[in-house]
This record gives sequence, structure tokens and C-alpha cells, in this order.
Amino acid sequence: MNIDKNGKGRLMVVLVCALGICIPGLSSERDTINVADFGALPDTHRNMSAAFKAAAAECSRKPGSVLLIPPGRYDLWREDCSLHDYYVSNTTDENEWHDKTKHIGIHLAGAENVTVEGRGATLMMHGRMTPLVLDGCKGVTVRDLTVDFERPGGFEFTYADVVEGYTTVTVHQDTGYDILPDGKIAFVAEGFSTVGFRIQCIAYDPDTRYYTYSKDWKVLRDCQVEELSPGVLRFKTPNDFMPKKGTSINLRDVIRDELGAFITECKDINFSGVTMHYMHGMGFVSQYSRDLMFDSIICEPSRGRLLAAANDFMQFSGCGGRVKVKDCRFVGAQDDGINIHGTNLRIVDRLSKRKARLRFMHHQSYGFNAFRNGDSVAFVDPSTMLRTDTARVMSVKRIDERLVDVSFDRAVPENAVADEICVENLTWTPEVEISGNYFSRIDTRGILVTTPRKVVITGNTFDKTGMSGILIEGDSKYWFESGPCNDVTISGNTFIECGYNNTYDNPSGATIGINPSNSIIDKDKPVHRNIRIIGNRFRMADRPVLRAKSAGPLLFERNIVTGVDKTHIYLSGCTDVVIKDNDMPDPEITECGDE
Repeated sequence: MNIDKNGKGRLMVVLVCALGICIPGLSSERDTINVADFGALPDTHRNMSAAFKAAAAECSRKPGSVLLIPPGRYDLWREDCSLHDYYVSNTTDENEWHDKTKHIGIHLAGAENVTVEGRGATLMMHGRMTPLVLDGCKGVTVRDLTVDFERPGGFEFTYADVVEGYTTVTVHQDTGYDILPDGKIAFVAEGFSTVGFRIQCIAYDPDTRYYTYSKDWKVLRDCQVEELSPGVLRFKTPNDFMPKKGTSINLRDVIRDELGAFITECKDINFSGVTMHYMHGMGFVSQYSRDLMFDSIICEPSRGRLLAAANDFMQFSGCGGRVKVKDCRFVGAQDDGINIHGTNLRIVDRLSKRKARLRFMHHQSYGFNAFRNGDSVAFVDPSTMLRTDTARVMSVKRIDERLVDVSFDRAVPENAVADEICVENLTWTPEVEISGNYFSRIDTRGILVTTPRKVVITGNTFDKTGMSGILIEGDSKYWFESGPCNDVTISGNTFIECGYNNTYDNPSGATIGINPSNSIIDKDKPVHRNIRIIGNRFRMADRPVLRAKSAGPLLFERNIVTGVDKTHIYLSGCTDVVIKDNDMPDPEITECGDE
């Protein structure tokens, strides 16, 4: 019997399978966990939450397994789903929504080398739910899966007729409504409505394709209404209420109690070919995870709706390793497309020479593990937003949801409390590549990014984002998110009429904004360094192409600007600025001083 080295490998696989031995990472038919075997039947419109809960738990226990979801539609309700408490960055504070329970469709905990194989299946969610959670997982791939909601929490209607004193609207088929006993309207989804919740209102103009904040709901919610026919409502409105016919209104609850997908304390995670037609609250949130790939993801509404996410499509909070987002579509969100940042905690007590009590400062970010033994950190002066020194974490003790005691391998600055010094975790900062993506119908920013590691943003299209296409911030005063960037390349992108939701002098009104929160501006000590804006195309609205504060070296080269008579660039406290070889009309570069 002649067996070469490849033959030996094949023989070993045969023997392993014959003996029923399970080796992590070695997939066979024995490793395939089919949701159908747990009672999940497609296209029945019955609740399959229990089946998905059991199948995911089995997959979590079997390294190298495949969670197979055969084609079809699977309906998942809050009842019988997996429940787990999670503190998620940038979501809700103690008063907004004290319950941290997530109602989870597919919950993988501690899974290793597992593949979620969707094969084009659709998960149809019912009520406020989180479709997918990966918790403490390694080497997980999720592919070819679609998520939608039967009754999305984003309510939509369009102005069909507007006359003095009356406004007629057509309600989208996925939006439910009730006329209340007092004659007013309540838009309803499964388990909640516009009554008793804070509602944000956005208007979409199909002619301009602008997605703008609106006060229309504050008028309509108090008006008498009658149903002319199913889905057609007429409001008795004030005589001066004259919205534009054809404009669509999106309403959504501001509470971020659930999210689209949560990836927490994971490593080597790959999402490919996943479609999210709606996400309640935040979208994909990756938190203290590393080496993440999102490839060919579609975040776009179905069935003619306008809204696909109530908040950010993707947020990376305290992530490490490499984050890559490529060839995705992000269409229809009431917040940012992609937001990448860390969390700065303020020193509120210097307990000893090398020990300090730190506090989560922003009301919506707290309770999670921001530090681990051995992490490298920086002390950040909020007045300058500069890292003054670095240290290593020696021990961490949680005091409560807001407070944590941390010991370091060197002295805590003596002025830490008086100067409101913050601590930034440098270990959990990622290298970033964002390429080939499309952003549109987003009322805020396309991309926010703050990380000291290499950032490449290339080949993307920012089609009428309401605020900056790209914003580099860094904040230890309000959001408490990250510090200086050291290496950013923005190249080969297309920007189309970005910034229309902000005034001309607002940093978020510029197509590209660089706006750290420092109050002390020193040209010799810029916050953000080595930013290169090269070879991009800008089709401008009447807004600045660039507004930069405390940046340098800063290069703006070989860009093409159209759509305006003058190209406005505003600089404040910047150094080593080079603007050359651009094709743009009448550039006007304004030095704003140190204000």
C-alpha cells in the first residue's frame, strides 16, 4: 500500500470519522448542527425561537461545528429566545432604560471555529430583539444570512396631499397604526408604539435625496386624524402646516435597548454576505474584540422602506487587532455609518501613588470591562487632548457600574483629579481599513474614526450624508471617545453633497472634518498627526470641503472638487499643511486662529 504524505492525511481523516473522534476545527457531517433537527421549520410563521436557542447552544459546545440554517423564512419572537444582560457602549443610561436584558435570536457563547451557514435564509424578527450575539467567541464566521423585522420600529408615511388645514398621508405597509379614543394617532409595532416613548423624526425628500431632522411629528401627534381608507390618513392640521408633497417621514424610538448584532470579547470574527434590512437600536456593535472582517454586508431596508437602522450601522468600541470593512452597502440610518473609537475614563480619585479610581463619564457608555491586567494605557489631558504619559495596568477592581479602581506600574499624575485627566486604553485600539463601501441616506456622518494605529479609508462613496462624510474627532469632554490619530490615509473616495444637515461653520458641515475637543490649541503640538487626503472626488453642496483643527502634518493633494464657485478650507491651529496639485475652483483657505 503506497501512501504519500497527502494520502496519510486523507487516511487520518477517514480513521477519525470512523472512530467518531471530534477534533476542534475539523468539520464533518457529524459537526453539522441543523436547526431543523431542533424543530425549526421554515415558512410556517410560527415561533422558532426555542429551536434556534437550542441549536446555537449546541453549536457553542462543539468547536469546529456548523450551524446550518436551510433556506426559507424563520420567524423569531421574544418569547422563548435566549436572554442575557449586556452593557453595550453608546446605548442607554440607567434612567433611559435600566434593563440590560437582550432578547437574542442566535446566541453563541464561547464558540470556537464555528460557522453560521445561512444559505440565504431569512430570520424574521418580531418585537424588540437582538438577532445575533457572539460572546467570547473565536474564529466564528457568519455568512449568507438575511435579517428583517415583520413590524420594524421605524414608522414611515408619505405626504400624499397638503392643503390649508388638512394633510393626507399614505402609511407604509409595514407600519401599523391605531386611532386612539381621543382621535389622535398612535403608530404601533409589535410590543410598543409612539405613545409613551421619545420619538425622533426624520424627513426624506425624494427630489434632493436629503435626509433631514424634522419637527413635523410634534405637530401631527397632537392633531385629530381620520382614516379615509386602509393606510390612508387625513390629519386636521394648523393652517400654516404645509409640508412638501411627496416627502416621507421616518419616526423611531430613541431608546437603544436592543441592537442588530453584538460581538463582545471575541477574536477572529468574519461576517460575509449578511443582509440586515432593519436593526432596532444600534446596528453591529463590536466591543473589546479583535481581528474583525465585514465583507459584502448589506444594511438596507426591504419592501420599499427607508430606514434600516435606528442608530449607527456599525460601531467598534474598544476593539483591537485589525478591523476591516469592505464592499458593503449602508443605506438608511438615523445615525452614523461606521464609528470606531475607544472610551476614555476620567480619574476621579488618586488613591495612592500608582492607583486611581476611574469613572465612566458619558451617560450611555458604562458597565463593561474597559481595562484588563497588562493593558497599555495613556494618560490624556482633556485641555490639550494629548497623551502625557503611558503606563501598564497591574490590577483592576470593579466598584460599581460607573467606577473602577486601577493600579498601574508607574505613578498616576499628581494633578490628575484637578486637571480631569483621563485614561485611554491603547491596547484596545485597532488598525483600520475601510474600502469599497457605499454610504447613503444617513442623516449624520459616514465614518467617524479615532485610533492611534494605521487607518486607510479608500474607494468608498459617501452619497449625501447629512453631516461630514468623514469626521476625525477625539473627545475627553462629552463623548469621552479616544485620543489622537497618528496615521490616516483618505484616498480615492467619492463625496457627493455631504454636510447639508449642519450650518456652514459647524465642523460636521465640512465634507471632511477634523475636530478634537481640546480647548488649548498649540500649533507646535497638534492632536492629530499624519493625515493624508489624496486623490478624492468631491461634488460639493455649499459647505467647506475641509475643516481641520489641531492637525499636522496635513496633506491635501490631487483632489478634484466640483459643484461650487469657491473651494473653502478652514484651518485652526494646524501645522505643516500642504495643499497642492488639486483640481478645484478658486480655493479660499481661512486660518481661524486659536479660538
